Amino acid sequence: MTGPAADRQIPAHLRRVTFADDTDLDHLQRRYGTRQARWGVWLALAIVALPFVGWVVWAGLVQGDQEIRWSTTGFRDTTNTTVVVDFDVFLAAGSEATCTVRALDSRGLEVGRAEVPVRADGSSVSVVYALAVTARPSSAFVDSCRPAG
Repeated sequence: MTGPAADRQIPAHLRRVTFADDTDLDHLQRRYGTRQARWGVWLALAIVALPFVGWVVWAGLVQGDQEIRWSTTGFRDTTNTTVVVDFDVFLAAGSEATCTVRALDSRGLEVGRAEVPVRADGSSVSVVYALAVTARPSSAFVDSCRPAG
């Protein structure tokens, strides 16, 4: 680019344009702005991304370091008085845990809760538990597991 436009900061899409000598570059700068540094974009990206990355690392370390993990595999045989909850617990062989099993109705109100003792002979155990409920549940699950004792 030659002429007065070469010394001015103008938007990237106008840099390849050859301007006439009488072009009002001040008007173009007011209309399209000048070339902006991209540090603001990187700063905004860092402000959003760093907490997220930190949370992912923290969650991975906390979940990866737990000695007890559990997974609700389903529930069945739902009646107005009981629901059967199937779940797996992963813990060290020979250790014991206590798992909290809950049932909720269609409004999200708790209709059943129990503390279920679990003992593992291997690295995992599958549990089938009949939970007593006060009303017909729409969901049942393991809320948490912790070491017994």
